[in-house]
Amino acid sequence: MLKHLDRPLLAGRTARELLLISGGLCVSASEIWHRGLSGNAIVYLVITASLVLRLYAARALLVGLVVGAMAQVLPTALLHDGLADLVRTDLGLVLTWGGALLLLCSRDLEQRFDRAPSRFAWLPNFWTDIPQRDLRLLRICGYALGGLVAALVQTYCSSPFKPAWLLALIVAASLIGLLLVLGRSVAVLLASVLASAVAVGLLTRVDLDAPRTLLGAVNEVYGTTLSGHHFGEPDLTAFGWSPQFVLPCILFAAVAAIIALPYAIRLVRRVLAD
Repeated sequence: MLKHLDRPLLAGRTARELLLISGGLCVSASEIWHRGLSGNAIVYLVITASLVLRLYAARALLVGLVVGAMAQVLPTALLHDGLADLVRTDLGLVLTWGGALLLLCSRDLEQRFDRAPSRFAWLPNFWTDIPQRDLRLLRICGYALGGLVAALVQTYCSSPFKPAWLLALIVAASLIGLLLVLGRSVAVLLASVLASAVAVGLLTRVDLDAPRTLLGAVNEVYGTTLSGHHFGEPDLTAFGWSPQFVLPCILFAAVAAIIALPYAIRLVRRVLAD
């Protein structure tokens, strides 16, 4: 049924594209109306503009934005009220997420953006010739980095300490994500190192010997092990104010590291061979 949305409708644009652009404009307008020209509004406007300009990375960036939004909201919902209450109290937000992902999961849209030659000579699309399997895996790596950044940002904003190490981590992960979007091979090496360090660093500082560990049910984990502030190092006190983001950060970092590591090894071997 959704394939009908892929027919050109206006000025070469498909109905799917027009729906996404319209949705981006509506979300941006709503954000500006309620909070002014905030950082979120600027991000929404930039991604909407990239859709309008058919920037090759626009579709992937929008998926990453939805993943990041979910990473910022769902952990707190699980900690306090649960998903059922989130659906009841903020149904519009949940429908926006679901609708956006439904529209974005399209082979036609992938061909029009991810696989299309760049329309700008100064910004070439290096993803066009990458095998399909690699393209999808590396996109997932990028989504995981986006989710990690979003969770870290929420932790930073919630902490009264505003630790410099956390801000540096956010900036580093964001830059690596940008390099990945630009198709730079060094991104996989940097991603594997950073994501592995984050995953191992958090795991070694969470008390896995507590009565209920990270392997328990999510709500139980959040309510005991993490909210009990079982951290071995004082430099992680920022998570004491947002313990619900520890597990998502570990999961996002682990996914990014697992995907990036084989590509990083391949890159290092190629460099050494040359």
